[in-house]
Amino acid sequence: MGRLAVLGGIGFLVFRPAVSQQRAYPPFVSLVLNVMLPIYFVHRVPAGWASTAGLGVGFLGLFFGLCLVMIALQTWIGVALARFPGTAVSMRTQFVMLFALQNAGFLPLPILERLVSDSIIIATFFYLFAYNLVLWSIALPIIKDGRFSLRSFRFRLSPSLAAMAIGFLIAVTGADRFIPDTADRIMGRIADVALDAILVALGGALAGIRDRVRVRREHLVFLSAKLLVYPAVMIGIAALPWPGFGDPEFAWGMRAFLVLQAAVPPATQILVLTKSIAGEEATHYTGGMILLTYLASLLTIPAFMAITILLYAT
Repeated sequence: MGRLAVLGGIGFLVFRPAVSQQRAYPPFVSLVLNVMLPIYFVHRVPAGWASTAGLGVGFLGLFFGLCLVMIALQTWIGVALARFPGTAVSMRTQFVMLFALQNAGFLPLPILERLVSDSIIIATFFYLFAYNLVLWSIALPIIKDGRFSLRSFRFRLSPSLAAMAIGFLIAVTGADRFIPDTADRIMGRIADVALDAILVALGGALAGIRDRVRVRREHLVFLSAKLLVYPAVMIGIAALPWPGFGDPEFAWGMRAFLVLQAAVPPATQILVLTKSIAGEEATHYTGGMILLTYLASLLTIPAFMAITILLYAT
């Protein structure tokens, strides 16, 4: 978490000036999201595929389904909180969307890479595969129109989604043996830097939120439910017995994964999408909520991960 805070802080400071935010940040984040992150997926999936050899399709499918279950659960919680009169929600669609869609990749991946085995990392990509399908094919129409219908559903292939699919294809077919060693080393170095670059880009995204935020009751309810109560409940759920799938480190990795996904703040992509297709009021609301949750998560994520390590680490 210290590395995350430092790199995020660097991104915030570098891209905080208006000129830097307008001229340097867009090409930088485009490079990270459309080049470096896809290379990370294309290289990382085949590199860690051997760790899943004896686990079977059920192991990987579990994470794909788990993503859909967690998003559905988080949506239900968000709707319940938004309907509660005491929450005093001013923008219901944005409130629910922010609760439903967490930062599933940018924050968890750098942390998980240092905590869990390769098999959990590869399984995480299946989780992210499902997450990207939901984000671009379902969440985007909701942000645009304020509602979702089957008519608005349209499959959208993002660079990361395509890169994960290519990585899986290379791993399954064994095509990675045809990649020249020099090219593989270059991709490996880019992949190593990609996760750090993502954190810098995340800091830059937060630096672009310039509207003054007035903390209201709905912010406090959101922060309490999203960053305190929900991950605390997930720590209890993590205590359940998990199947080993032949991997002695799976149970620990699964518990760390669950708690971390519950503890992370909302996805910054929601702000990017809101800026591009929604109004100024929605953008201000989304930006304020994201800024508050990310500041608070600097304290809550280390605390919950420390508890998880203390309770469950093998």
